[in-house]
Amino acid sequence: MSLASSVLKSSGFMVFGSLFQKSAGLISTLILARLLLPEDFGKVAFLALTVNFFNVLSITGTQQYILSKENIDDKDLNTAISLDLLMKGAFWFVLVCLSTFICEFFNMEDAHTALIVLSLTILIKASRNPGFYLHQKELNYKLLFQVELTAKVLSVVVVIFLAFLYQSYWAIVIGDLISSVVLLCGSYKLHNFRPKFSLERIKVQWTFSKWLFFKGVIGYSKSNLDQMFVTKNFDAATTGSFYMARDIALMPAFDFLNKALAPLLPAFAYSQNDDEMFNYKISFAIFFVNILAFPIAALMIVASDSIIVTLLGKDWIGINDVFTAFIPLMYLACLAPIFAHALVSRQVVKVTFWTDVVALFMH
Repeated sequence: MSLASSVLKSSGFMVFGSLFQKSAGLISTLILARLLLPEDFGKVAFLALTVNFFNVLSITGTQQYILSKENIDDKDLNTAISLDLLMKGAFWFVLVCLSTFICEFFNMEDAHTALIVLSLTILIKASRNPGFYLHQKELNYKLLFQVELTAKVLSVVVVIFLAFLYQSYWAIVIGDLISSVVLLCGSYKLHNFRPKFSLERIKVQWTFSKWLFFKGVIGYSKSNLDQMFVTKNFDAATTGSFYMARDIALMPAFDFLNKALAPLLPAFAYSQNDDEMFNYKISFAIFFVNILAFPIAALMIVASDSIIVTLLGKDWIGINDVFTAFIPLMYLACLAPIFAHALVSRQVVKVTFWTDVVALFMH
């Protein structure tokens, strides 16, 4: 099978999987928006903001390193998971120690226990089998599709069941925890590599990873400054409304188009020494995004009221102005991964870091 066919087939799995997952997610949203209050979504936004920030602080770029390096052996894989466990374990401990202060700072004291529980996903993510990424390196996205599909279906079923029983944001917390556990188990079930603790390649990997670490911190701050501001200065109900408007507006980018672009990193890596082919693939990716992103953005603007009422109900119509304001960002969020994948595939992560620094100061 040719490389182009492999990429298209992999993209097909990612797109179909994303469509199925998002369909399940939409069903969940349709139900949860009618069972939970904006205050509940405000707490979920706070929890996601905090845990994801510490996830970003502990990023080592394990997946990107494995996918972008031309030749990978067991020493690389063992060092990758060891570095991940050390970094994520350390930052998880910091999060637990600071959890009381963080909750008080954002006036979310009653979400403290939920924050501790959800923080466990940091450790679970660090424990995934790095060998599973070799399937993606070989452009075999079918197995990833199967694992993510299973995790999504189980988590949605649990979330809806618990929401019906208790009508609490805890349903979403437990659902996220279950999804993380399924992804962890699937990574070991579907690949026979069994990691061992080793830091033999730590110098080489850290040279690559340190810029992803800095980039992650800057990029996350850039992307979430608005949500941090809202969470700190407004009540939980306002935070929840802002969170839902932002999440729905950016949904086509993060849950559909960016998934379709996931196979680009290994595909770019195969052409990193062929400038003509490398440039062709970038041009094709930009064209692919534009023919999809523009019509989607236009439709979202024209039908914004209908989208909100259909997904969330009439009680949420007040978020329409915030929703439409995020639509241009949805388009830009589709283009950004193309250039990021291109730079990472050539192992020039430093450039992506400084790009995010400039963007942060322009934010």
